[in-house]
Amino acid sequence: MKTNVLLALLTIAAVTFMMGCNGGAMGEAQEISGWPLKIGGAYKSEISSFTGTTTFKVSEGKLSGGYELTAGGEKVTGTLSNFAATGKNKLKCRWKDMNGVGDFTMTFSDDLSSFTGKWDNDADGAGGPWNGKK
Repeated sequence: MKTNVLLALLTIAAVTFMMGCNGGAMGEAQEISGWPLKIGGAYKSEISSFTGTTTFKVSEGKLSGGYELTAGGEKVTGTLSNFAATGKNKLKCRWKDMNGVGDFTMTFSDDLSSFTGKWDNDADGAGGPWNGKK
């Protein structure tokens, strides 16, 4: 058990180092236009029953993202990529971390200070709410 936890923590540290990010890895940035360029920053988040931070980075017309949460006493760091605006204040992307990969869809408030969303896991169909507030 201790070996698995240590291996997981070392993997997270290696991925974060390779991504060159402080405070969580970021997914590859995609060019995007319009309202999503205004969502940059950190959102205190609830992902299913876990709390953490979801971060969106906007730079030179490109959007990238990442998240951190603590699950079962372990820190989980993931990336957000493949962003697409799907409607007024609606955004879709892909999440990826050591537990899997899947879709993340969210709807932002009119002032972009919060979002409500849901995630699903490609491998097993699991999913749940993913909400955040600045």
